[in-house]
Amino acid sequence: MNISIVNARGFIRKKLVELYQENPIATSFLSSFFKLSTSTSLTVSIEVERAKESVAVDVVRGTEGNRNSFDTFSEKQYKPPYYREYFDATDLSFYDRLFGQSAGEVDARTLAEWTQEISRRYRTLQNMILRRKELQAAQVLQTGIVELVNGDNIDFKRKGASIVDLGGGSYWSDSIDPLTSIQTGCDFSRQEGKAQGGLFNMILGSAAISALLNNDDFIKKANLRRVDLMSINTPQTVSDGKLHGEITVGSYIVRIWSYPEFYTHPSTGVSTAYVDPKKMILVPENPIFTMAHAGVPVTMKNDSGDMFMRPMAGEFVFGDYIDQRLEKHIYDVKSAFVAIPTAVDTVYTAKVLP
Repeated sequence: MNISIVNARGFIRKKLVELYQENPIATSFLSSFFKLSTSTSLTVSIEVERAKESVAVDVVRGTEGNRNSFDTFSEKQYKPPYYREYFDATDLSFYDRLFGQSAGEVDARTLAEWTQEISRRYRTLQNMILRRKELQAAQVLQTGIVELVNGDNIDFKRKGASIVDLGGGSYWSDSIDPLTSIQTGCDFSRQEGKAQGGLFNMILGSAAISALLNNDDFIKKANLRRVDLMSINTPQTVSDGKLHGEITVGSYIVRIWSYPEFYTHPSTGVSTAYVDPKKMILVPENPIFTMAHAGVPVTMKNDSGDMFMRPMAGEFVFGDYIDQRLEKHIYDVKSAFVAIPTAVDTVYTAKVLP
């Protein structure tokens, strides 16, 4: 069966829209803690209020009362890193048969093969950007610094007390109770970050989860079944993370997660874990973090056919254009985003092994 060239081009456009709506395969456990936000502006603005959990003070009736001022708001603007991945479609098979003529028909099978190839390559580029989101989230949760290729890093100035090395004698492999350091992290998030609810997610690197489950003090407490304050079960997969169970730490409930996922380092080509194998990350149940997207430039035409640039909002912006100078038909995916720990003091990171 044949299809007209005009309809074929429209079909390709429709399939690209469907591709955007499909669920990608890149893992997104860490970035799932960040709320998605999009904008057409080139910068993103985050407003933060640092509350003190003050209490009301009684006053004498008939007096004017206690005056309150709300001047603890701070607003910061960030220009998110810009990502653009593309491929040259003129190198693909069947290109001339689809775009090399202005009229006529093309075989439906040829169109299907072409569309599958375009979709496969677009999905590859989309997953590359998703992995960068996950890496940004990992960097924010472990160091508070989004690292950029040009060295112009974005530092969110996490407090020193929120990023600690337990040190010799306090490591989980040093015959100590790991619940002590976990409670310290929960206390920091609650007292310094004003985290609410008393329920925390603890994300452990591969060596850290092994050390915890093999720690003698932890095992002894886990085996006290008269009061079931611990529940360590077969790991369950939830949004790419592995849920091992819950523990009671002081007055807090802590969910134990591992995340054995890797990415290929863009500079070294080495397979690298998103979460440092020796680290513990604590975040509250409902973290106030933002994955903020700015607008990306797209080429538009007015009614007169004149070309102009305009920013477009979106998590991903798909497009294609003809590069007349290089004689190439380029398909690209663009995105501009930054992972922002809006309530930055609610994150706690510890190196738990030497």
